[in-house]
Amino acid sequence: MWKSMVYDEEYLNDKMKLFEKDKLITTLLLNRKIYTSEDANKFLNSSYKQLHDPFLLDNMGKIVEKLVQYIDTDKNVLIFGDYDIDGISGAVYLSKIFDKLNIKNSIYIPTRTIFKYSLPESFFEDLSKDNIDLIISVDNSFGEVEDIKQIMNLGIDLIITDHHFNNNNVDMQILEINPKKSKEYPFKELSGSGVVFKLVQALYLTLKKPMGEIYEYCELISLATIADVMECVDENRFLIKRGLKNFSKTKILAFKMIIENFKINPEYITINDISYRIAPLINAIGKLDDPIKIIKFLQSESEVENRTIINEMYEYNNERKIYENQLFNNISGYIRKKYKNIKYIYYEINDINLAVLGSITSRLALEFKVPVIMVSRVGKYCKGSCRSLYNANIYNAISNFSDYFINFGGHDLAAGFLISNSNLLKIRNKLKSALYSLNFESNFEDEITIDMKLSVKSLNFKNINEISKLGPFGLSNNEPNFYDSDIKFSNILIFGVDNSHFKASIYIGGEEIQVLGYNLSSKLNLKKYNKLYKIIYTPELINKKTIRLKLKDIQ
Repeated sequence: MWKSMVYDEEYLNDKMKLFEKDKLITTLLLNRKIYTSEDANKFLNSSYKQLHDPFLLDNMGKIVEKLVQYIDTDKNVLIFGDYDIDGISGAVYLSKIFDKLNIKNSIYIPTRTIFKYSLPESFFEDLSKDNIDLIISVDNSFGEVEDIKQIMNLGIDLIITDHHFNNNNVDMQILEINPKKSKEYPFKELSGSGVVFKLVQALYLTLKKPMGEIYEYCELISLATIADVMECVDENRFLIKRGLKNFSKTKILAFKMIIENFKINPEYITINDISYRIAPLINAIGKLDDPIKIIKFLQSESEVENRTIINEMYEYNNERKIYENQLFNNISGYIRKKYKNIKYIYYEINDINLAVLGSITSRLALEFKVPVIMVSRVGKYCKGSCRSLYNANIYNAISNFSDYFINFGGHDLAAGFLISNSNLLKIRNKLKSALYSLNFESNFEDEITIDMKLSVKSLNFKNINEISKLGPFGLSNNEPNFYDSDIKFSNILIFGVDNSHFKASIYIGGEEIQVLGYNLSSKLNLKKYNKLYKIIYTPELINKKTIRLKLKDIQ
């Protein structure tokens, strides 16, 4: 279903004068609920001045005071990162900053298991052997209570930095920085790496050091924020923009080599380049092999060493794609055959690779436009992945059963849990009822909102560049959707494993405009050569030289 945004002409003219912008940009700002000139200026010209005071985060002052004591000493800090891109990127960023501040540090990334982290006895032996004085987590609340107690018994301090909802450490008096637990902090949707950035910001403010240094490796924060699908608003908006800018002059050899491999012009790198090309490649080894390789890759200064890892990345990424696609096709095919008028998906499966559990759950939610819980059974335990869409808060819906879970955490639209088989039997039907209610309350619809009618004929480099200033686009700041009609496609090329995508051209006054339609080839009428289509599209510039339309739907 297509839905158009429409404004009273007099109201629109008043806002055009207030914003000092044309009808196109004024409409796009209004559609983003921006109504004042001050908010419009902040949105279009985001800068470091819009970063919030890091000391509004609970415990920040105490943690900074503690870390300052590690500068120029022989004390050792272990950075304990999560095994995904967010945790890995944040760990590398923090390590690089600690190096600048002369804080001795090393990084540890646990391997993925059904119990979140499974820390071998050798981990604790190495803590003593390496004389670790402090552990600081990135993008996680560390692990099991017993593990935390063992660390405390060794006389090692522990600091938690996290951005997930969690109830950990309530009774253990461990210092934690978490925007979701800080009532005074105005922005709750930082990535795990974003939380680390705030810690670094506070450190530099305290030490009165040049603040420019904290942005030197901001591409790591941008990568993490994009890969973790955080909201592209507020502080995230600035961090993403600044990080994307950094890629053009990155000091990280790994990024230079990946960008070169993908033949991306670093001057024009986009969120889509990160989301669909760079992040999945980096994530592949972390998901299917040893995540420490990614740390080596991001820290290495050796092209030979990095070339070997890149080759492994491609191999693992291809393996992951094949494995994930087979699973997804089997599951989605089964669901289509067995059920009609699907309101939710609850699906159990035996012992799959947990690395792809979340991505398959997300794909099912997007494919069927319903909330999803997918459960993988491993021995006596089950790992659950939960996904939702739009404004349907699946975390809140599932949190009602937290007493049954061994582990539980997540965000508004994504959550995960670990549960025993016996407890799952007790709440399985309740989980299904929660999913049904979530769908009913949120009224899920396959709806596309059109920002305004914009003739393809009127597109030029100037207005597309103006549109791009509203980016970066992503969660909570969607790409603008424009409408046009009587469009004829030429040079149609259908592609993809299942022939679901197509490329084409539109000719306007003899000039070619490229067209890309993902998952839209089934809507083409190939028998009717002169078929004229209605389209919803987003315009983009490829390397700032070629206009291309990204189609969202056609009729």
